[in-house]
Amino acid sequence: MNMSARNDYLLGNDAQKTGDRSQIRQLVDSLAQLTAAQRIAGIGSWEMCVENGDIAFSPQAMSILGQQWSRPCLDNLLGLIPENDRLHLLKAYSNALNSPDPIEIEHTLALRDGRQRKIRQRMLRVADAADGSQRLIGTLQDVTSYKATS
Repeated sequence: MNMSARNDYLLGNDAQKTGDRSQIRQLVDSLAQLTAAQRIAGIGSWEMCVENGDIAFSPQAMSILGQQWSRPCLDNLLGLIPENDRLHLLKAYSNALNSPDPIEIEHTLALRDGRQRKIRQRMLRVADAADGSQRLIGTLQDVTSYKATS
């Protein structure tokens, strides 16, 4: 099934009934394009609710992390990061909450099979959500191969 046909299938009949089919199709197509671009670039994205630590990871971010959590949260992520890097990452999150500019950090990620990856994260505080909660959005990229050659 090609991407256009797949997106038509995902839209279903509900969009036809409400008349919002073209707007919904644009959103579905945009999401498919973003997902493909992340896979091509090897960059995943995430959004974290600061109050409870819940994180929504893109499929590419989950692939980079080598995980499939039923309820992704900050504690899950921190459990994959060696203690020294963990402290630096928490400081970067704190800095991002207090800065109008993106914050960047590189850290180690320990996979379950014993391998390690070098990860580059960029993060930014976004305007308070409608519910008043603070959120961080960010990207993560596996830079292990770049670090090995530099």
